[in-house]
Amino acid sequence: MAWVLPSCIVHWPSLECFSFSHYQQRRSSSRGRIDFIGQHAVRTAEYGGSSGNGTVFALSTNGTGGMGFTTLYTFTALFGPHPQTNSDGACPSAGSGLFLSGNTLYGTAENGGSSGNGTVFAINIDGSGFANLHSFTATAGSASTNIDGANPYGGLILSDNTLYGTAENGGSSGNGTVFSVNTDGTGLLRCIISQRVVLILLAVLQTAMELIRQPD
Repeated sequence: MAWVLPSCIVHWPSLECFSFSHYQQRRSSSRGRIDFIGQHAVRTAEYGGSSGNGTVFALSTNGTGGMGFTTLYTFTALFGPHPQTNSDGACPSAGSGLFLSGNTLYGTAENGGSSGNGTVFAINIDGSGFANLHSFTATAGSASTNIDGANPYGGLILSDNTLYGTAENGGSSGNGTVFSVNTDGTGLLRCIISQRVVLILLAVLQTAMELIRQPD
């Protein structure tokens, strides 16, 4: 089994030099991770955009000292009192960046989707072809349990054609899951574990990704 970790992501300590309009980039601080694709830097903003539910955006670094800003995708509005739902997700995980494989970016949104518990999504690097690969199912009971998890958080990793990630909540105990889903949206699996183990795995994964993403 071939495990793949993103190697094209580095820190961009001077991101603050670009002024985002209004509220779009509040949660994407200068310490956030940037995916470099050629002369474009791509990542997510957790809030803002036309609906207030976050965006996928790109900065063009043309080597002349200037930057061009492009919104590749805006997450749609939420409906309903609770849970609030939509077709694509809301509040993409800004701190964990996106996973690039070929010409496709993969990421997670913490909220929204058909049950309001978040999504796994894919989008082409030019902003086309957005796909909701999985909407996490509704939770029930005082422990807020379900079969697959809720509120995905943290980065994704890829093995062959399968994405792996973690969800903060949901699962058989309500304390989170480790999940996998194929890049075409089929074959969802989950491993139900405690929230403590989820947090440990997140820390280990993010540390490993930080080491890989550091520039030489």
